[in-house]
Formats: sequence, C-alpha cells, structure tokens
Amino acid sequence: MHKKLWPLSEFKRLPSYVVGDGGGHALYVLDATIKFDFAVAEDDDDDDDDDDDDDDDTPTAAPAPAPSAAPVSNPTAAPAPAPTGGATSPPTTTPHPPADLVLASPKELENTMLLWWTHEDADTFLIWFPVDGGSFVLDTPPGGEDFARDFDGRFYHVLRDEGLPCGAAVRARVSAVLGGGLVSEPAASRAVTAACVPEPSAAPSAPPTPAPSHSHAPSPAPTPAPTVAPTPAPTLSPTPRPTGAPTTSPTPRPTAAPTPAPTPAPTLSPTAGGAVQLCDGPSPSMAVNMVVESGTLNFGAARDGDACLMRSADDHFSGVYSSADAFADGFVSAAVLSEGSVRRDYGLVLRVQAWDGDIRFNPRDGYRCKVKTGGDGAANSVVTAEALEAGRRSTLATSLAFVLDVDVWYAVKASAVGETIACEVRDAAGNLLGETTATDARYAAGHWGTWNYLDDSGAHYWKDLFVKETPSSGAGAAKPPARRLRGAE
Repeated sequence: MHKKLWPLSEFKRLPSYVVGDGGGHALYVLDATIKFDFAVAEDDDDDDDDDDDDDDDTPTAAPAPAPSAAPVSNPTAAPAPAPTGGATSPPTTTPHPPADLVLASPKELENTMLLWWTHEDADTFLIWFPVDGGSFVLDTPPGGEDFARDFDGRFYHVLRDEGLPCGAAVRARVSAVLGGGLVSEPAASRAVTAACVPEPSAAPSAPPTPAPSHSHAPSPAPTPAPTVAPTPAPTLSPTPRPTGAPTTSPTPRPTAAPTPAPTPAPTLSPTAGGAVQLCDGPSPSMAVNMVVESGTLNFGAARDGDACLMRSADDHFSGVYSSADAFADGFVSAAVLSEGSVRRDYGLVLRVQAWDGDIRFNPRDGYRCKVKTGGDGAANSVVTAEALEAGRRSTLATSLAFVLDVDVWYAVKASAVGETIACEVRDAAGNLLGETTATDARYAAGHWGTWNYLDDSGAHYWKDLFVKETPSSGAGAAKPPARRLRGAE
C-alpha cells in the first residue's frame, strides 16, 4: 500500500492545510515557518510494484523520550529476562553409574576377591557385597571412599572376608559419588563363586586299585588294530592275523606297545653291557629296565644322521630317564646336546632313593652330577657333585670352568663306588673339559639315570646311554632300597 503527501503546489497557495484526520506532524516549505497538520491517503495507483506490500510505516504512538547512548552492534531478537540472583535447585538428573564392572576370584588368593570398574568423572565410590544371596554389606565408609585411577584407566578394590567359605556365591555393587552428595545408581557384577584353595586332607588318598577296573572278558570281535596296553588276560582264541614283523626274541610278558622289527643285519660286535637303546621307549625286554620318571621324552628322534636318539621336550618339568632297579655301585654315562642354547642345565643322577612323579628341578633324595651351564661359547660352565636331601641340594665339589657350545655333543659320566662320587665332562674327541670328586656317606644305593632341566630354551638330545652296575666291595655292602612306583604308598 502506497502512501504519499498532498502535492507541494497546494501548500504554496494556502497558509495552512489540514489533510484528513491526521495531525501532530510539522512540515516546513520554502524556508517558511508555516506548520501544517496533515494525514496520509491511500494511493490506488499500481506504480512501483517492487515495494513490499507488507511494510508498515505507521509511526509509533509516541516518540522515544531520549536517544540511546550508543547503537548496538547487533540487536537481540527479544529482550533478555533479568538474571537470577542465586543458584537454582540441583540438577534433576543423577550421575551415570560405573561401567565395565568385573568381580574375579583367583584361587591363589583364597578368600580374597578382586573388583575393578571404570568411570569418566568420579573418583569416590560406594561398594557393597553380599554372600550367598544375603543382604548387601557396605565395604566402604558411608560417604564413599576415594580411589586412584590406575594406569589402565580402571579403579581397583580388594574384597576380603576371613569367613568367606569355598564355593560361596558373591556379587558386588558400586555407585559413583560426585560433588554435592550426588550418588549414581549402583552397577552390579555377575555372581562369582569363591574359588578358595581347600585345606589339604589329613591323610593320603587311598592306594591305587590292585587290578584294572575294566572287565577281563575278551571283546566279542577282534579289534582292527593292536591295543595301546596289553590285555589283562590271554584271549580265548588266537588273534585273527599275525603281527607285522617277528620279534627278535620271545618277550617274558606282554609289552605296552608292539615291539619293533628286528635289525636288518647282525651288528659287527656284541652290544656292550649296560647299553640302553633309545630307538624305542622303555620295555621290560630291554637289557637294562628303564622308566620315564619325569617330563616328556621322545624316543627314536633323528638328528645329525642318527635316528635312535632320545629327545627331551617339556617346558614345565625336568626330564628323567631312570633305571627301574636300584643298585649300589656303578656308573651312568651318555652323550648330550643342547639345541638352540646351552642355557638349561643337565646331568646324571645316582643312587636316587625313590621317584614320586614329575619334578620341577631336584629329585628328593640322592646324588647328582650336574653340568651347570653358562653362556653359549663362554668359559663359565662347570660340573658339580651334589647331594639331594628332601628336594634340597648341597654342593659337594665343583670343577674348574670350561666352555660349552650350542648344538655340540658332549660326553658326561657319573660314578659311585662306596662313598666316592665322581663326575666328568668330555668333548666329542674325548678331551677332558671338567671333573670333580667328592666323598659322602648319605646314600649307599638307589636308582641311576639321566636328568635335564626344562626345554623352554631348546630341546636336549641324548645318545650312547649306559647304565652299569659294578660289584660292590666288602661283605657289608648296602642293600639297594625298594623301588617305589608313582602313586604308591
């Protein structure tokens, strides 16, 4: 809508002019001081259609009393309400609860449990836990306990209760505490069974059963392959087919596994007394009855063109290959090679009183000639004569230092005659590297064999094993101790 004033020519003819119902406007024309009251009239003309039809040029009801002090750079859309004089009431939302809450019960800690969790903002927490579904018990001060954030971003807490029984079901709850006394909803862990270590039994377990528990009756039909262990009694009828190869000689009793085929041709010389073949595992038919008493030993291993080696391969227990029978005086010798590193010790055991299963390092009671290895190619290896008592060792004598190299064969020998214990180490050419001799009267007889420590730095290979008893001198020679099998009382 267009609005315009009356033409100026009209004002020149009249001293004053009132236009419509308007008023309150002053207009000065041609330097005169004549005051005019005028009103606007609507223009029905359609000229100048580019103007905005929504503009409203109606004046305000009254002029502003005074100009503003200075123009603002950007006026606000609406006037701001007056600010509050103080803080409003606390926020209506509570802090978020802890996250990643885990409760663990390692059996090594017995009645102690470990709790951990994460939280972005808080470092003060409340912790509760019940036992077997009971009411929750606060394990922190009522106002919470301050915790230090660990390097992994977690918070850790130890739950310990002397009365916590093995097998009890335990849960934990954790709430975060922020400033102003705000407490989050609790986060709950899953129920965890307390894995306490039970007390050892007052008496040993019952002895093994005297006979196999399975039936002695033969199977209704022949098995397609030989069984791993011999049958407890002869079968009612012959086996359906012969074995793959004949045995060298009749065995005195069934073997744990089929015997190997005979050698393709006779050897050039008879086997030396006390020689222990390592092509196959222990068997009662061997000239020297041997037993794997500890660790993991593989027979028939191949290396350097020899396919009848014994290889120790156990990262957790020492390897021991011992005579099943005990005797007083004699010797044990073998060639040994450390593969990859000479870091782990090895040697020979003499007059061991008994074996009770796998060992980590020391036999319980007996003697040992130990090659205490140093560094590869360094002159810091020695051979020691040791007495072992209740699993603890005492060094009786030590040789001068010598050099050991990796992946090289060395010959070790241990002997005992009366109260004299002798140990020696030679290279492959027979040159003496180290020797030592000691005197001790603790053990007069026992079991003899090989020993090596863990194979975690490289396997130990053995060959040319001899276990030989020699006649004891004197009428008062000690009687060998009775053999104690694994698990026996």
